[in-house]
Amino acid sequence: AHDAVPIHGRGIAMEATPLPSSPYETQKALASDAEASDRFGSRVALSGDTAILGAHGEDTGGNSAGAAYVFEQTGGAWSEVAKLTGSGAELNDYFGLSVAISGDVIVVGAFREDSGGLATGAAHVFEGSSGTWTEVAKLTASDPQAGERFGVSVAVSGTVVLVGTIVESGGGFHAGTAYLFERSNSTWTETAKLAASDASPDHLFGVSVAVSGGVAIVGSGSNGGIGAAGAAYIFQ
Repeated sequence: AHDAVPIHGRGIAMEATPLPSSPYETQKALASDAEASDRFGSRVALSGDTAILGAHGEDTGGNSAGAAYVFEQTGGAWSEVAKLTGSGAELNDYFGLSVAISGDVIVVGAFREDSGGLATGAAHVFEGSSGTWTEVAKLTASDPQAGERFGVSVAVSGTVVLVGTIVESGGGFHAGTAYLFERSNSTWTETAKLAASDASPDHLFGVSVAVSGGVAIVGSGSNGGIGAAGAAYIFQ
């Protein structure tokens, strides 16, 4: 308990309010197999006691094929419990340049993956149980285009995944789009393709994405305004 502090001249006693404690570093996380140019920690995400850290320069699957590391907190200490790589990993996939986590679902973008054509991109979905993470889906756009960069940004909330692609050109070169996927039972299916209401070339719509419940937000690095003013588009 804190000492009562009287207010001068009124005889009223009030409890002193403690100052909030300052944030302090508790640990420095490193990959168990760290190497030069792995870019570990270039992207991070957190859900409860589980963290996902991207390392898009990691070379296990080839030069810059990429990886992502799962850390879990137990008793105040964070420990690496899994190293994730994408199915069909190849050089320059950049797996781990975007990461997201929600509960037992992790999504990792590999925006230069070539399944649908040169650098069309993909997003890999993992599900976890008892510290074991397994890839359950590899998401790609229903209408892939070469150089699209699908997976440059990813977000997840429960059974909904949102994936951005800045080069998709339905609204013009580099207009960008975002794709919404939903899980039914164990199957992930594309349910919507989002675009800006005023889509035009070089908007970079999809450079950042977020989703929570029934609301999605898609960032646009340049909305065509003076000096790349930018915008964020909200969907429900």
